Amino acid sequence: MISTLATMKIVDHAVRAGDKEICGYLMGFARDSVFYVLDAVELPIIGTDSRVEISGQMGQKADEYTMQYLDLMEKVGREHKYVGWYHSHPGFRCWLSKIDVGTQKMLQMVNKTFFALVVDPLRTLSTRKVELGCFMCLKGDKKGKSNFYESIPLYKAEVIITYINM
Repeated sequence: MISTLATMKIVDHAVRAGDKEICGYLMGFARDSVFYVLDAVELPIIGTDSRVEISGQMGQKADEYTMQYLDLMEKVGREHKYVGWYHSHPGFRCWLSKIDVGTQKMLQMVNKTFFALVVDPLRTLSTRKVELGCFMCLKGDKKGKSNFYESIPLYKAEVIITYINM
């Protein structure tokens, strides 16, 4: 479940960046196997037209920023935690790229229930319907992987299949 506030913040952040990818964190909680996303926190990172990463120097800035944000939230009595991250794919639809899968795996090593949300702001604007996808990295058999392949745009499937089979 995602609040209207969080959805609006994510879409606004992505639309303001135009054709550049952006990212941020999702705040909320989990109860009875349901995630409740109450807020979205923009990270001060703007990527290129085809990638954004939370690593290296930018990752350090993101870590510092997120720790400060959590401290401020605690001071005002909001005890929600980070439950996931979001980023945009302007014009590329909602799926996880090779870099996104690596980022997701890294984040899930710290928190097994952390998830990824992808928004396509250009498609959202053109269809007037919020275009979101939600993802986690799961271990599965070949049958499970075939469902994953089907959700990938054909022009990107070869790259992802190669990465998964590595």
